[in-house]
Amino acid sequence: EALTKGLIAKKNWTEAVRTLEKMISMEPNCSDWLEDLGMCHANIKDYVIAKKYLLLSLSFDPFDYIAWNTLGDIYQQLNAVNDAEQAYRNALKYRSKV
Repeated sequence: EALTKGLIAKKNWTEAVRTLEKMISMEPNCSDWLEDLGMCHANIKDYVIAKKYLLLSLSFDPFDYIAWNTLGDIYQQLNAVNDAEQAYRNALKYRSKV
């Protein structure tokens, strides 16, 4: 996990995606890794894939306000305004519970 955090910090998105995919193949229900993978795809502007991984992450941890916020950003990029608004509302709702 430290390796992926380092790759993300260096904005080495391609290598981070490759590493996270390997990690997820061993532990497919890890919401944090799925969220990181979604975020990496968002940074390379692959918004459809980013949305897929963030939604999967949220299926395991529906109270993750950071994932909801990132998903809102992705919906904005996909011109899904209503979905973006709902994602941002969820982010605010769950952040207030922290």
